[in-house]
Amino acid sequence: MSTLCLGLGSNIGDRLNFLSQAVGYVREYADGLIEVSSVYRTQPLDFDTPNYFLNAVVLVYTERSLIDWLYFTQKVEREMGRTAKSVNKKYSDRIIDIDLLLYDRQEWHVCSPQALFIPHPEMHKRAFVLYPLAELFPDWVHPSLGYRVVELRDTLDRLSDERPVLIKDFSL
Repeated sequence: MSTLCLGLGSNIGDRLNFLSQAVGYVREYADGLIEVSSVYRTQPLDFDTPNYFLNAVVLVYTERSLIDWLYFTQKVEREMGRTAKSVNKKYSDRIIDIDLLLYDRQEWHVCSPQALFIPHPEMHKRAFVLYPLAELFPDWVHPSLGYRVVELRDTLDRLSDERPVLIKDFSL
């Protein structure tokens, strides 16, 4: 059985509901257990918008392949109303964003149908990934950086004044 981590985010509309819907889709598709982190409110990264994000991470134990999950997450985004993915780091508001963060404890480079790099190449710079991921998978070691998730989160904390805000008493 493989271990997969998905990052979820939403910054427009009924954000909590959209995250909950995405978790529901994952529960239906998953062929193993899943765990869901707390939800965090985070500031948008790399684009200007007044809309804060809500983010969570889902840990899935699965027999399905990485490509199966890629197609599945893209389908869910479309079904939930996401019209376009970010291109060339040009980001915009979105109903739902589902990123493949980790698959097992190794690096993956998939070139077809699009370039896909696992672990997500920017995850060590993103508090909206590291905070919820540290709840579920704190001792996972980044295969190329050699640091545990909690160490990456703590390093990012030292370098930044802004931290995600835990949304308390909410369960997906």
